[in-house]
Amino acid sequence: MWPNTPLTTYTFDGAPPIKSMDLNAIQDAINRIINGTYSLKALTIDGTGGNIVAPAAGTLNISGNIVVTPGSTLRTDSVTFNAGSVGYPASNVSILDKAIDGNQCKGWGVAAFDGAGAATLDSIGCVVNYTAGHTYFGVTLNDNMTSNNYSIAFGIADNVLGTPSNIVLLKTFDVSANGFSIDCRDLTNTAVVPTHSIISFTVFGRQP
Repeated sequence: MWPNTPLTTYTFDGAPPIKSMDLNAIQDAINRIINGTYSLKALTIDGTGGNIVAPAAGTLNISGNIVVTPGSTLRTDSVTFNAGSVGYPASNVSILDKAIDGNQCKGWGVAAFDGAGAATLDSIGCVVNYTAGHTYFGVTLNDNMTSNNYSIAFGIADNVLGTPSNIVLLKTFDVSANGFSIDCRDLTNTAVVPTHSIISFTVFGRQP
C-alpha cells in the first residue's frame, strides 16, 4: 500500500498516462518527509548516498557523528550501546568525549537504616537484599559483569541529623560476576548491625 509500494506502475511510452493524483501524492510525500510529518521505517546515513541498503525496521544507521545543537538535549534513556571494541575499549584507548558502556554506572543502590537496624532499600540495575538485625547485606546485579574484577564505590552518611552512624567501615566479600556482599564495621573493625546510617554504592565495570 502506498507509500510502501508503488501507487501506480508505469511503462515507458505506454499506458497508463501519468495522473495528476500520483504527482500530487509524490509531492505530498516529499513535503512530509522534509517537514518531519511522515514516519520512516528505518534510515541509513552512510556519507555516500545512493546505495541500496536493508536496515532493520526502526533503526538509524550512521557512519559519522551525531551533532547536537548547543542548548538542545540528546535523550539517551533508551539507548543501548554496543559491547566490544566500541562499548568497552582497552585500557590504553582514549574515551575523551565518548559516551560508552565502559564509563556508565552498572548498578546503584542505597540502604537507609533506622535506630533499630531495619532498612529502607532502593536500587537501580541490581537488587539489595537485607535481613533486619544482620551485620551485612547482599547485592545481586541484574546483568552479570564479565568477571569478578570490577569497581564498587561506597558512601556512608548519617540518616538522622544529630545521631551519629555506628558504621565507619564497609568491606566487600563474596564478590562474583553477578553480585557481592557488604559487611558493616565499627571503629574497632568489629562487624555491627548498622544503625542511623545511609549506605550507598555504585558499580562500574565491563559487562558482556
